[in-house]
Amino acid sequence: MERKQQWVERSYFLIDIPCQPDFLDSSFALSNIGNDPKDDPKDDPKEMSERQILIFYYIEKDDTITREELTQKLKVADATIKRELADMQKKGVIRRDGGRKTGKWVILKK
Repeated sequence: MERKQQWVERSYFLIDIPCQPDFLDSSFALSNIGNDPKDDPKDDPKEMSERQILIFYYIEKDDTITREELTQKLKVADATIKRELADMQKKGVIRRDGGRKTGKWVILKK
């Protein structure tokens, strides 16, 4: 018995891509960045790098987050997080109130 193959034309397909729960939150934060006008000041928070925007997002979610926790979430070296936080403080985006263990981050510009 001969079988005839039927070709069904489909214009789409479904795939599942596994990812960590934090990835979904951070990709949402990155996708909500508006267009930055050209005449904005250079130290405007919108002039932050993608990594700084993610750091900002995590600080916004939990103002007591530590450098070590940011290192684990972003999977970068401690020195990188330290440098990014210092740059964000220099730009006047965030400020640290209190010490390393009992302090918290304060957002100065949104």
